Amino acid sequence: MIVDVHTHIIMKEAFKEVRQRFPHIQTPKIVKDAKGEEYLLINGEATGPITRTLYTAEDRLKDMDTEGINLQVLSVVPFTFFYNLDSKTASAISRAQNVALSKLVEKYPERFVGLATVPLQDVDAAIEELEYAIKDLGLKGVELGTNFMGKNLDAFELWPFYEKVQGLDVPILV
Repeated sequence: MIVDVHTHIIMKEAFKEVRQRFPHIQTPKIVKDAKGEEYLLINGEATGPITRTLYTAEDRLKDMDTEGINLQVLSVVPFTFFYNLDSKTASAISRAQNVALSKLVEKYPERFVGLATVPLQDVDAAIEELEYAIKDLGLKGVELGTNFMGKNLDAFELWPFYEKVQGLDVPILV
């Protein structure tokens, strides 16, 4: 079995919900240029071009079949962690992405495994979201950025979070 353990995905449907609830947040959007090529618009800047495999399961599955990949471990793209936002907003965004990812994994359980995202800027909220994502949504681990709010992952304040990760016996992808 060939497993790709580090692949990112944009949970497009999660951001529709986020834009409705938090219209002031600039969430990633997929836009087309004059030639019809797709780009990711992040904070007013276009990144790409991108392929539909970044946000469309069916195209991703075709690509996996072509490449001979049996299973992918999916995590959201790092710029959607939103560690710079207030805890309430970041928690809602994490929840929306985790729910959307769990639905995708549920639809294709033989092909995808999901890793949660958490609002790391608030350790209590991160612990709560991690527990929900693992116990209720069935995600299998958590992805963290390399730093948050100018702090590294060895920050003392994260120790309770790591204790929860250890207690749940799930991996961390950095």
